[in-house]
Amino acid sequence: MAPLGYSRPALPSPIDVSSPPTTATQSTAQRALAVGGVLLLGMAVYGSSLGFGFVQDDRLLVEGSRLLPEVGTLKQALLRDLFWLAEGKARVSPYWRPLVSASYYLDHAVGGGQPWAFHLHNLLLVLLSGAAVAWRYGTRGALAAGLVLLHPMAVEAIANITARTDLYVALWGSLAVLTAGPWAALFTLLALFSKETAVVVPLIAWLAAPRGPEGRRQWLPPLLVLLAWALVRTALVHSWAVDAADAGHPTLQSVLTAPAMLLFYVQRLILPFWPTVARLPPDFPVWAGLLALFPLGRGLWLARPWPPA
Repeated sequence: MAPLGYSRPALPSPIDVSSPPTTATQSTAQRALAVGGVLLLGMAVYGSSLGFGFVQDDRLLVEGSRLLPEVGTLKQALLRDLFWLAEGKARVSPYWRPLVSASYYLDHAVGGGQPWAFHLHNLLLVLLSGAAVAWRYGTRGALAAGLVLLHPMAVEAIANITARTDLYVALWGSLAVLTAGPWAALFTLLALFSKETAVVVPLIAWLAAPRGPEGRRQWLPPLLVLLAWALVRTALVHSWAVDAADAGHPTLQSVLTAPAMLLFYVQRLILPFWPTVARLPPDFPVWAGLLALFPLGRGLWLARPWPPA
């Protein structure tokens, strides 16, 4: 029961990607200026990555792969795990990321296997993501995108070629949350084809959506796509005969400690004492995961877009 005098605010409708939304307080010129600022900042900070070489998994999946020059192997690569490109130099993984695999073939064709083409792909992804946020939200979006670009934890995802999986999830996942209907389903699928962490997209879409039929158009298509993707991925991973220790299936222990893990990464976002995301988190006990549910639940409740009943 709402108190007397309470007027329920109007809830935003899903975004139609066919016509960019307008901002009441900012003109098109102002939003274009915000986009330009983000692009300049991104080039200033990460433009030098075009001169970088191959590091870490880049050497296995890109530099040392004899499959990328053979376009005929692309069809098989789309149905195999990501590390199939390493030609037996790494164990079979449960990582079905066909969009990422296809992007490696594209970059090799463009640059002849030279690292600059792969780094250019990563740079374009981060610039496109930042520009989309700046155009959608104007000055506020540009400030948010600038903070992400300047954050130390963003360095590895941009400078490390094989870490583009996170850039793809950020781009397609954001578009999935900002759209509805078939567009939301398409963007969710592209995010899931990039990295398994995109399984949270339907949850984020549900949290961001208004209540009612219009809201269901935002979170239901991503959820249906997620279920279909999970079925196909499970069949593929099973067909690859992935070792049980490498299958990546969640255990009861991992589920119960996930809230503590999430808080750990939130702390690293706020206080980035260790810039690389490769630093492994500690092994949390179950009680720590259960305890972390309280601040996480409270934070989600405060961030909800709908008013209390």
